[in-house]
Amino acid sequence: MLEPLMTTGQIAKVLGVSIRTVTKWMAKGQLQGFVTPGGHRRIERKHVRALMKNLGVSEERLLEV
Repeated sequence: MLEPLMTTGQIAKVLGVSIRTVTKWMAKGQLQGFVTPGGHRRIERKHVRALMKNLGVSEERLLEV
């Protein structure tokens, strides 16, 4: 079952990086997600949490979204 989905913009805001950085992380396989038929990227929160853990960022930031 899918967890709540996040956009690249939401993730960028939470982590204080650009949307392009989030897109690059996805392209490199550092962040798992998918592209919708309309071309938008979506990422499950569990994958964002895993990236945050790898980056040493507190999960409390996710509460801001």
